[in-house]
Amino acid sequence: MVRTYLDHLGVERGLSRNTLASYRRDLDRYLVTLAEAEVADLAAVTTGHVTRHLTRLREGEADHPERDTLGDRANHCANDGGCEGYR
Repeated sequence: MVRTYLDHLGVERGLSRNTLASYRRDLDRYLVTLAEAEVADLAAVTTGHVTRHLTRLREGEADHPERDTLGDRANHCANDGGCEGYR
């Protein structure tokens, strides 16, 4: 689904490769959070899952140790939420 969503953004909205690569990284990180919570269906995502993801972004991670700013987290939500709404 992520690939289809990114293809849509590239073709229909004309987003640049760099923007699409950034979205891909954001969505991959979000999918890791969901996989760790054993969420296989985006329809099953709860506010708690999103909160956990934002907490991880705020605190940083081993493979992404720098903490994201509030603006970064807002972009992650917009990117991730956009994918959830895309069906």
